[in-house]
Amino acid sequence: MMNQQQLKYAKQRVDDLYSAKKTALRNKFTIPGVCLTEDEKLEALRKGEYEVTPAIQGYGDRSWHYRIHFPQERPTVVDKVAVDAAEKELKATYRKLMDELMLGDNEQALQLIKEFEAA
Repeated sequence: MMNQQQLKYAKQRVDDLYSAKKTALRNKFTIPGVCLTEDEKLEALRKGEYEVTPAIQGYGDRSWHYRIHFPQERPTVVDKVAVDAAEKELKATYRKLMDELMLGDNEQALQLIKEFEAA
């Protein structure tokens, strides 16, 4: 049986592993965005590599800089469906591990932690 300090350490280790794996999953299913620097935007303006969208109602000419868009830029895109599916499986493994840690055998819990870390 683990004492309170050992149990606290084991829980913290499992939480850290879960957090790292969750972050890795999100990164796996994320397409990073592209944002041009000011110099790159000026160069694109000089080359004519931009699009002008219609005026925003009520702002008139004061909103001209919001109407210029650069096709080279794109927002960050996350495949939410794939992330949710992968996180569901990860969370089930995490819960099983925490249950074993809190309620089960110490040796079995340590073996599950090692397997969780390796996966």
